[in-house]
Amino acid sequence: MKNETRTIKPQNLVAMIGGIRDKAYRFITKRLEEHGIGGIVPSHGAILANLYNHGPMPMKELAQRIQRKKNTLTILVNKLIEYGYIEKNATTGDRRVGMISLTEKALNIREDFDQISEELNAKAYENISEEEKIQLMTILEK
Repeated sequence: MKNETRTIKPQNLVAMIGGIRDKAYRFITKRLEEHGIGGIVPSHGAILANLYNHGPMPMKELAQRIQRKKNTLTILVNKLIEYGYIEKNATTGDRRVGMISLTEKALNIREDFDQISEELNAKAYENISEEEKIQLMTILEK
């Protein structure tokens, strides 16, 4: 098969990012299934990563960290509670403030979670030099 030269148009940025996101979601979903991890979807990843790295936290802080609206976060958290990966407990000072923390079930999949994350990053940066990675991230952060 002949190598095709594609014309990259600057106005296709959002479509390209959307396509990358879709591919990443398919990759994550497949790897979770291969590891026998049920109930988790890619949109749960930021929640679990923050709890793995920073420990229990209030919903408000978690929403800020993952840049999600409270109602969206509530839906995601409730699913993770339903599947037994996290729990929500009232703090001692204010019963309205729920602390989100990992369960033993979530702690048991940490190694798999980290492995899948590493594989995804390796795949995403395949054939991209360190200098190009820095350039890409700098441009995207603008």
